[in-house]
Amino acid sequence: MSTYTLTANKSGGYGYSTPDSNFQAPTVQYGAGDNLAMTFPALPAAYQYKKINSVIPYVYASWLSSVGGSATIYFSDFTAAADPEKITYSNSTPTSSYTVSRATASSHALPGWVYGTAADGSLVINNIRNLLKYGMSVTFSLVALYTTLSSYKPYLLIDFDAADVGISIESVSYINDSAAGRGIVNKFAWYAKPATTATYLPVKQASAQFQWRVGSSGTVHTISCGAADSSNRYDLSVQAGTFPAEEIQWRVVVTGNNGATATSDWFSRTVYDAVIRNPSPAGGTVPKALPATFSWKLSQKMSEHSTTSDVNLTQKTATFRWRTAAGAAATEISCGTAETVAPSGIVIDASASNVFKWQHVISTGTAQTKAELQISPDNSTWSALATVTGPSDTYTVPANTISSGTKYWRVRTYNSDGVASEWSAAAQFVAVGAPDAPVVVIGTTSPRPAISWQVEGQQAYQVEIDGVYTSGTRFGTGKTWTAPFYLEDGSYTVRVRVQNEYGFWSPWGTAALPVTNVPGSAITLTAEGGIEAVLSWTPGSFDYYLVYRDGVAIAKVTEPSYTDAASIGAARYQVRGCYDNSDNYSLSGAATVVVSTDKVRLYDMERGEWLHFLYDSSAHRSTGLSLSQDIQYVQLSGHTYPVAERSEFKSRALRITCVCADDAERQALRALLGHLTCCKTPEGNMTIGYPASISESSDDFFSTYSFTIEQIDRKEEINIDS
Repeated sequence: MSTYTLTANKSGGYGYSTPDSNFQAPTVQYGAGDNLAMTFPALPAAYQYKKINSVIPYVYASWLSSVGGSATIYFSDFTAAADPEKITYSNSTPTSSYTVSRATASSHALPGWVYGTAADGSLVINNIRNLLKYGMSVTFSLVALYTTLSSYKPYLLIDFDAADVGISIESVSYINDSAAGRGIVNKFAWYAKPATTATYLPVKQASAQFQWRVGSSGTVHTISCGAADSSNRYDLSVQAGTFPAEEIQWRVVVTGNNGATATSDWFSRTVYDAVIRNPSPAGGTVPKALPATFSWKLSQKMSEHSTTSDVNLTQKTATFRWRTAAGAAATEISCGTAETVAPSGIVIDASASNVFKWQHVISTGTAQTKAELQISPDNSTWSALATVTGPSDTYTVPANTISSGTKYWRVRTYNSDGVASEWSAAAQFVAVGAPDAPVVVIGTTSPRPAISWQVEGQQAYQVEIDGVYTSGTRFGTGKTWTAPFYLEDGSYTVRVRVQNEYGFWSPWGTAALPVTNVPGSAITLTAEGGIEAVLSWTPGSFDYYLVYRDGVAIAKVTEPSYTDAASIGAARYQVRGCYDNSDNYSLSGAATVVVSTDKVRLYDMERGEWLHFLYDSSAHRSTGLSLSQDIQYVQLSGHTYPVAERSEFKSRALRITCVCADDAERQALRALLGHLTCCKTPEGNMTIGYPASISESSDDFFSTYSFTIEQIDRKEEINIDS
């Protein structure tokens, strides 16, 4: 088992009493937004095919004033895409009639985290998929809920199986209405069944191999198969003439879209040969001076001795022989055709060159004089692919000629008399390849430039600015991007590439990006150190200011001052003056200060209050710093000592022992329980986290308190557009 915490990335309040309003605040209260909408980032790929055992939603809540009560909180999944920052009661996205989870607020100590009942993955997987994809609506009363704009962001605790879900093969069958025959299309079918359907992405057959052999020891032949249909069924039609007229064995090897594989048992079937029946004329005479018509019927035997149940076949080629007498030499007349060979029933890489192969089938064995190839997206509308002059039965299609998707192709050949055959039966294949490089368009050249691009088949994209920024992979079909930061004046190169549904990345599309800023009034920054950094600056005609610590934007304010309590040691600050309707700015010079403390200090980041402690029961306060790295030791065969596996997970915690000077200080310390707290020590250590427990011991003289604050993963950089 493994768990994953998925924290909401957007939220907003809405309610019946204010049907056209959306509430963007750290908390949403009953009576001012009776519903809280939220969405979540994409579930990491490593968890998409694991069994979901349960999902538990968590929200931080507090009673309104001293109301208390027995408020029930309902968690429901959206059934379509929702925007929590724009949703209102009037335009609200529908939710499922099924409540994914619920909680009773009175069952939890408030203020604090309220968690719902566990949503069983096997029972409500469709609702859970909606929740992860589209988001969730929380309906509540009598309480205030904390949003993504607070320090207590709602989240989901998801329990997974450790391994990806496996796959099996069921209902393997030969589905022809009659027996197997050499001269007919032989049809097979099977189902690829996942071990469970309780996964974020359904586990399905992505590809398969149909394997067959003559008897139990013949050479194994393979036919490649693609993805199964929506019911996880795959139907395979094996072309006539593939199997010899013997007993064959066959099986299926399936590969799931998560990489899981399964292999069926071998199955046996007798393949019967084709025969010529009903030749006409069977005897007698034909007129010498008139055209003579000869006919016959090609039939597929359906059993060893049957004739009544035989199946008529379409002839592809034949040799008609005639002679004047039983002992005379025979004269031959060829009846020819063309057949596709490859690609057929396979997936090709369209970004590389591909060889198309066919057969010119004619009983005389004379070579073709010309061949024509056509391609179609639907087996109905055809366009020319190539013309080959001469006897060659192959043609190499250059890379990037064929677009991605399911395609069909056919061929016809010309005999030595220049007569064309009929078009061959169409062969199907799937082309996958990289999309074309996007065409990048520069929208604005301001310090926060906007770009757009044009390309087909996009499912994800990446944006890079040389030496400055890389977006990483962003999923979606949107083709616009605005810089989430400010660029300095200068010339840059922006480039974009996209990924299609097959996982192929396009070449980079590039464009020159000149950036020009028109600054406003100068900003003079003053910084003073102490237990916190106190910043002030000369005001200008700006709408707001961004405060940077060591190059990271940590605050967005409208007043010309800011106090940073969450730093320790030397820190370098700058302030940027910004406008609502323009991307121009003014940037202050840098100011460096040293933040330190002469005693243990605690800062309640929710109340904005400092606490300090001078002593413990031994006359001096004491602190302890604990650092750890997650190391797992595994005993492996062939190794005397265990093998160490080092994970990415670390921990950092400060342990504090102190004495409170009076009752007010004691109550203030107790009030920190469960509050986001910054702890600083004279040794220059700092952690930001939640005091989960506080221990108190007393004697005739002192009451001593001990607690630990463990560092949490806390993103300080703000979204400058929020």
